[in-house]
Amino acid sequence: MQNSSIIQKFKVIPSYFSRLLLKKICIILIFLNIYVISNILFSNNNISSYYKIEQKITLKKEKLHQIISQNHEYEQEISMLQTANLDYDYLEELARKQLNYSYSDEKVIVNPRSEKI
Repeated sequence: MQNSSIIQKFKVIPSYFSRLLLKKICIILIFLNIYVISNILFSNNNISSYYKIEQKITLKKEKLHQIISQNHEYEQEISMLQTANLDYDYLEELARKQLNYSYSDEKVIVNPRSEKI
């Protein structure tokens, strides 16, 4: 008997109001889901733009690695041309390619299809 009196005390909201409250909560949740899904799919910061940005990032990282490796090659060329450790063979190779130098006893054959450096 005492249990039933406790239950009666906690029945504050009648069943009609509880159903109405439940309907309102469901409607609010439906609209909230529609809002979230529409933002995910159709806003400026949607999923496709995220993947596009990720793709751009990977391309930029690849380009960065290429530039770093090219920079390393340039640093090696500079170190070969410094006076402290000058590489005469490399210097002669550069003079032959860029300035078209050759020894007097050498014959030079020019290939018109080759690209100039």
